[in-house]
Amino acid sequence: MKNWRFQIFQHYDDAGEPYLAIHEFYMTHEKEEVWTLKPVPLEADNVVALRLALLQVLVDMENHGVRDIRTGEPVVQTEDGRSNVAH
Repeated sequence: MKNWRFQIFQHYDDAGEPYLAIHEFYMTHEKEEVWTLKPVPLEADNVVALRLALLQVLVDMENHGVRDIRTGEPVVQTEDGRSNVAH
């Protein structure tokens, strides 16, 4: 079993507008949640490998949702497609 997965995080640009980016997310041996500070590029040696990576991003997003980069808290999508940090 791998010890990492993809996690979508909501970031904020200089004007405060939200945008989403892909990060790697890890669970340490001490059960601490940690993630990459910067978004990760999706790169592959071939189309099949890239397709598999893209599919894994979709699966992980479905299973784990979106988190806020500032707090790590889950982000909830509203009916109009906007997002709010869950409390």
